[in-house]
Amino acid sequence: MERKTNKPLYKKIWFWIVIILIMGVASNVINKNKTTDTSTKNTPKVQAQKHKVETKKHKVEKEKKKEEFDFSNSEITEENVKKALGSDFKSCKVTISEEKGKKIIDVIKPPADYWSGESLAKGCCKITLDVIEKLFVNSKIDIVHYWIESKFQDEYGNEKVENAMQLGFSRETYKKMNIKNLKETAVLNYKNIINIADSEYIHPAIQKELN
Repeated sequence: MERKTNKPLYKKIWFWIVIILIMGVASNVINKNKTTDTSTKNTPKVQAQKHKVETKKHKVEKEKKKEEFDFSNSEITEENVKKALGSDFKSCKVTISEEKGKKIIDVIKPPADYWSGESLAKGCCKITLDVIEKLFVNSKIDIVHYWIESKFQDEYGNEKVENAMQLGFSRETYKKMNIKNLKETAVLNYKNIINIADSEYIHPAIQKELN
């Protein structure tokens, strides 16, 4: 009788199945450890980024609260008028006066560069509407004037800062206005804004360009 010879382990199918299973388990454990290690390494960076975003969000909310100042029942002071107008008017001068029992606010924009007299006039009309909308929420204000200053040069080349344009509106006129519609067409129909104003001033040099 021939003696049955045993096959070497590496020639047996079950041996390779066991090896494959062991390698699979080991691979999963290594990958899991790598993922955990990467997550641990990245956590401080993610937290720092999150903190940065939250800080920025907090600053934006803080600035928004400043812009949301309630002017409707506030005392009429230069500081409160500027708060009501917002950060875009920080450089403007504000004067408060009273005439015949009427509270008058003058907002004066310092000199700035304009492409032309027409662009100055259009800008003045558009901004005036924004100004009166923000200020007439306070019932103590009766009249609002918005002024724009500009540099003008005489025939000798000398420069001088003068009033370029002014538009004034009373509360009575404001009540008649559809401010939303007028603001949407202010640039195209700027001459209409000038016509309905209670008071207006246009520097002769600007007026020449508008004629």
